Amino acid sequence: MMRSDDKSKSTSVVDVQTRARRDTVTKDGLAEFRTGRTPRVTRRRVKDPSVNADSAVKLSLADIEGVLPCFTPGTVIATGKGERRVETLRAGDRVITRDRGMQVVRWVGKTTLTEEDLRAQPAMRPVHLRAGCLGPGRPARDMLLSPNHRVLFNDLYVTHHFPQTEVMAAARHLTWKPGITQAKVKSVTYIHFMFAKHELVLSDGLWSESFQAGDYTLRGLDRRQRDAIFEIFPDLRGHDGMDGFSPVRRVLTRREARLLGG
Repeated sequence: MMRSDDKSKSTSVVDVQTRARRDTVTKDGLAEFRTGRTPRVTRRRVKDPSVNADSAVKLSLADIEGVLPCFTPGTVIATGKGERRVETLRAGDRVITRDRGMQVVRWVGKTTLTEEDLRAQPAMRPVHLRAGCLGPGRPARDMLLSPNHRVLFNDLYVTHHFPQTEVMAAARHLTWKPGITQAKVKSVTYIHFMFAKHELVLSDGLWSESFQAGDYTLRGLDRRQRDAIFEIFPDLRGHDGMDGFSPVRRVLTRREARLLGG
């Protein structure tokens, strides 16, 4: 069971830490790290049995908005055993993907941002997508995504403006659309999961991306952290391995996303 020090109100994470030299991961599976303007320590026990204290993925808090595509608790994911709430997914579970059928989840991470964190970095507040805002059943219910989480588009606007038939756009680039706004929440928990390759998964009836590993993410880690990732994904040591984590579809810029209709 995950628990934190009673005296701490800092961000609680499985996979995120600051780059402070004093941040550590202990051998008993407890991650100690400091976040925010005032150093604070939170202790968390790693829940995913496939990720031990030495193989947890850690990014700076400032990297989350720019790197991690994340779901929020309550989002329903289509799996081999029916629909599952994203917070119940574990490494080893089989999830339906758009391109490669059933795929095994290799890693799951979680990030909780407090009211203080969001006040300091308001751009990290989730984006709210109202049910049906992108078309019938897209999404099937109201959902919250991290700002940089990318969703799939494959309508007439895509084929009219781009050579591809399917493209992706970040949630934060869609807030001009009716029914899509940045949510005013006091805190948020972001959940991200990773396959052997970048994939598209069916989330609340909407195709969106899984966690994407790549050069930028790995450059943000120190040698020990990168080695831990390589233990899980040894192919990432070479450029050929990186190819598997290139975006599964073309990613639109903010300006390009404006071409996706009203």
